[in-house]
Amino acid sequence: SETFVVGASTIPVSKELLTLSSPYFERLFNANFREKENDVFEIEEVSTDDFRWFMDSFHTGIWEFSSMERALLALSYADRFELFYLHLQVFPYIKNYRLPAEKLRETLILCTKFKDNFEFIAWVLHQCMTEHKAISLLQECALEMPTSMMQTALKVKKYSFTK
Repeated sequence: SETFVVGASTIPVSKELLTLSSPYFERLFNANFREKENDVFEIEEVSTDDFRWFMDSFHTGIWEFSSMERALLALSYADRFELFYLHLQVFPYIKNYRLPAEKLRETLILCTKFKDNFEFIAWVLHQCMTEHKAISLLQECALEMPTSMMQTALKVKKYSFTK
């Protein structure tokens, strides 16, 4: 067992489970960082409550998304901490809801970072409501998306808006 420090709080975690699930945590725990000497690892730029929820959910395997914001947070953490399967837990929840317009760009870029993301990209583009808005979103995101993901998104767009 290891300990993460988030702000003024400490959060105990299972080193074994995290290293098996995430290249990020595998590097953190097994590389020669100074934190390794005292088994206390600081996690920055996260809220204590959000990170505690994320670690509790990760350790129990029970992902309860009380809001779209919480689901999008899980996706963001999945990307940051390289838990690349987590989108498969998030998508069944979010696909039943509308994505706030101000989250379209961020979510499209985020979902291109996961494998098996065709359905996820289709959902984000469908949130645009029109083909013109979907094209505009893709143009906005073009420089931040890998070419292969842009090609996937263009295929999805064609499929989504063809009558």
